[in-house]
Amino acid sequence: MNKHRNISKNWHIPSLFPSNAVISAYTSPRVDKSTEPFAWGKPDVSVLRKVCWEKFGWSSQKADELLVPVLKEYNKHETQLRLEAFYSFNERFAKIKQEDK
Repeated sequence: MNKHRNISKNWHIPSLFPSNAVISAYTSPRVDKSTEPFAWGKPDVSVLRKVCWEKFGWSSQKADELLVPVLKEYNKHETQLRLEAFYSFNERFAKIKQEDK
């Protein structure tokens, strides 16, 4: 732990961190109070396209560029996978080298 103490000196923390919206989301989360039993279903591509348009302003073509490969991978498996199975992470989140002993 002491070897990596200086890493945090490069962090930039905004003055408004944490935001009130984040604090509110943790202290008073909006929870679905439905008593209906939950059931997994196949993703509805048209609904996903609509959400991508409404939330991100993506055209159907842009949404398909990103959704179709993920849905193809989804259709290959019958069991629930971890998120890492659908994406490859090309960037490292922290650049910390471990010294050999």
